[in-house]
Amino acid sequence: MNEPELSKLMSTKLMPLRMIWSAFLMSLVVYGVVLMTSELPGEEGPLPLALSGVAAMEVPMLFFMRFQLLGPTLGLFAPNDMRVDTVAPETAVSAAVRKAAAKFNTGCIVGFAIAESIAIFGFVGSFISGEPIWYMGWSTVAAGLLVLQFPRTEGVLGLLEASVRVRVRELLN
Repeated sequence: MNEPELSKLMSTKLMPLRMIWSAFLMSLVVYGVVLMTSELPGEEGPLPLALSGVAAMEVPMLFFMRFQLLGPTLGLFAPNDMRVDTVAPETAVSAAVRKAAAKFNTGCIVGFAIAESIAIFGFVGSFISGEPIWYMGWSTVAAGLLVLQFPRTEGVLGLLEASVRVRVRELLN
């Protein structure tokens, strides 16, 4: 499989993930519109501050979860029931790309959801307190985290290369 074919395969695997990313980003806009067009009751209490604390704890959790989900795994390059030397190279590469893309999708979607939940905590805090600033601050953080997580071909390629190195090391031992 040559490089243009590999790039085309990667692009087709990333398109649904990019659409999901766009939906998560647009949900932040929808929350903001709902917040700005609603009448906020505004009650006093510690709950908005507590929700902000939870949102702040989710920022490092997002990076930890993505690291855990996107770390290289053994056996990603070739299925466990096939030996590498019995698989046609193109079949092995396309299987590896499918597995890397599936793992990348899972890690990205979990990261997107955690970023959105940060904005949701700000949204709820704004409704409780009557102050839209809670949402504005946390939605900005969430949007920044979503932008950092934009699905790129390099992410899948990096995961694929790392898994191939692990698989080759496993075969050599």
